[in-house]
Order: sequence, then structure tokens, then C-alpha cells
Amino acid sequence: MLKGINLKEFLSDFKEWHALVFGVCETMCPGEPRYPKMTDELKEQIETESHYYRFGRVIGYISRVLFIAGVVIGTAAGIMAVIFWILPLLLRQ
Repeated sequence: MLKGINLKEFLSDFKEWHALVFGVCETMCPGEPRYPKMTDELKEQIETESHYYRFGRVIGYISRVLFIAGVVIGTAAGIMAVIFWILPLLLRQ
């Protein structure tokens, strides 16, 4: 199926996990990236595993978009419930 990719080595090292988690966290939390404020050891881990960091950023952006979409859809559903269900009940009395 995935020729050339060894799934046993995917996220098998703490440096890979650090890079992935930092990528996700920097995109999920709004604001400036905290990459410049990291220690030299963490910077080195992210630089050596930059593909995991970039993958984490992609996951973070997708998660953020899905979260915002969920909030918008949930808010719209709540407004629709008030308009079409609660408001007519209140107007009948």
C-alpha cells in the first residue's frame, strides 16, 4: 500500500513527537508563534524533524477550521431553534 514508508518508524522518537506537538499547538492557539522563545534544544529538535513540525501545523490548521465551522454551525442551529421553535411557542400565548 505505502511503498517506501516504514510505519514502524513513524513517530518513534521523542524528537518527532515534540516537533509534531509544537506544530499543532502553534497553529491551534491564535497569536504569534512561540518558536523564537524556545530553548536551543527544542529548536534543534524541531529543525532536525521539520517535516513532523510542518505536518503538525497542517493538522493544527485543519483542526482550527473544523472547530470554527462547528461553532458557526452550532450557533446557526441555536438561532434556527429560537426562530422556528421557541419564538412561535411564545407568540401563541
